[in-house]
Amino acid sequence: MIDTNDWVFPGISASELQNRVVSHRMRLSDDERNELANRYHILRRSFGRLSHRWTPLLEDPHCPVRHEPALNRLAKEAIGTSKVVYAELSRIKGAHDDCLPAHVLSSLLDWNSLQIGRLEAQTKLLTAAKTTMKTLGTQLALIASGRQESFAELASLSRSLLIDLRWRPQIESVLPDPDTELAKSYPDAEEHPTLSHAAAIGWETARVTAWMIHHGLVAEGRAVCGDLDAGLVVAAALLQDVGLIRLERKFRLSPEEIRAKHWEDYKQHPIYTVALSSQIADLPVELCRALGQHHERLDGTGYPRGPETGRMSVIAQFLAIVNRFRSLVHHVPDDVADIERFDPSWRYCAAAARLYDEAQRGWWNTELAKQIGELLDPELPSAVDRSLDTGMPVDLGVIARRRWKLHVPHRDLGKPHIEPATFPTQNDGGWRTTASAVPQQRSA
Repeated sequence: MIDTNDWVFPGISASELQNRVVSHRMRLSDDERNELANRYHILRRSFGRLSHRWTPLLEDPHCPVRHEPALNRLAKEAIGTSKVVYAELSRIKGAHDDCLPAHVLSSLLDWNSLQIGRLEAQTKLLTAAKTTMKTLGTQLALIASGRQESFAELASLSRSLLIDLRWRPQIESVLPDPDTELAKSYPDAEEHPTLSHAAAIGWETARVTAWMIHHGLVAEGRAVCGDLDAGLVVAAALLQDVGLIRLERKFRLSPEEIRAKHWEDYKQHPIYTVALSSQIADLPVELCRALGQHHERLDGTGYPRGPETGRMSVIAQFLAIVNRFRSLVHHVPDDVADIERFDPSWRYCAAAARLYDEAQRGWWNTELAKQIGELLDPELPSAVDRSLDTGMPVDLGVIARRRWKLHVPHRDLGKPHIEPATFPTQNDGGWRTTASAVPQQRSA
């Protein structure tokens, strides 16, 4: 029996999908044709529901799909598949001699539903991000100016993120598409490049932080937040690049220009972040110190202090590893195929595999890196271990394809490999929680 999930995959063009469909058409027996005719109306109604889902997205003049290349690509993929499905349904109605088997056509409809669902989710996510980043940008600007009363709004944003991510087990529902240029979605991004950059990085890092907290990451036998309130940890993640605003005022350049022309000064932005965040009375000192180390590594090769960092706290290690994972998701090697470049499952798995490989080299907390890999796929860390021992590359495509199959509609998703932590609640005005690429060969 044909399993269309083995050859329907993210990034495939409509023309290639059509060619594969043609190659799988077959002359059906009378019984099969009767079965297909009986199922035709069911399949057609399914396609009609899909059409009603994607048409409004493309006709809405305020829809960000029209202006965001990554979402525009998702829309083209969804429409391309829809046209292929429509053509095959027309062949059934026209009683052609060769048609797709019913179960294959049904799987194509499932695939199309997944594409459209992802497009809808990404569209809503980007729309919400614009609103949230505008609020966050205002708060970051106030903090950069020395205003302390802005933390109440920051705490409210972190609480909203924790609530929003509580019931989202899959990371694809948490982050924007890896190719989405989030900073450019910020209102007036061209006039405020540093503010838009800081807001985009803070929002995305905070979402990854909240997602991982909900999945119950542990370090040294206790919850990764330790005795700290989860809401405060997420709020700290929102602040991580606020120090760049001070650098912009010094050089009158965008973050990219500062990084290219004044690298040594750029490496000092975590220190500026500590100076600004330390003015916030409600932010624990431990979190302020952790913000100063969100670009440090355990082996001393990070910045700004490098070898002089000293021992990093668990929360500092956590924020550093979250920041690195977020960065790796957006990094795609030049030699990867387009089918991998456009597949978020592959991108997330590749980022987790690279993170675990770097942890084995001493950069990050190995325990945390392993748990992040297990959140994406229980077999991912062991696959990296085998790669390090044998020198053979990790076949991320197999892992990504298996994960995509779990996302097919009408199938129950399994529970996360790591059970979610107890949800943080608000008690007496304060936060409370009951939750205490190809790797290199391993050196001898």
